Amino acid sequence: MPLLNARTLDGWPVVRLLVGAHREPGFAPLLEAARKAGGLIDLDVADSDGVRASLRHYIGDLPTGVVGVGDH
Repeated sequence: MPLLNARTLDGWPVVRLLVGAHREPGFAPLLEAARKAGGLIDLDVADSDGVRASLRHYIGDLPTGVVGVGDH
């Protein structure tokens, strides 16, 4: 997973992703990196209100002017 640790010249991650993944060995590095960065929401244990709030925050940060974004 080379993009997992890739950074821009000013230190920001090259890629920001919203990913759904099962607990399988192939996804372990991605899940661990998200956990360490404070970006992992474990749907097996997460409070549903907290998940909704996190999704609202994420969607609010998306660029405007994209069809389907901010329409609801």
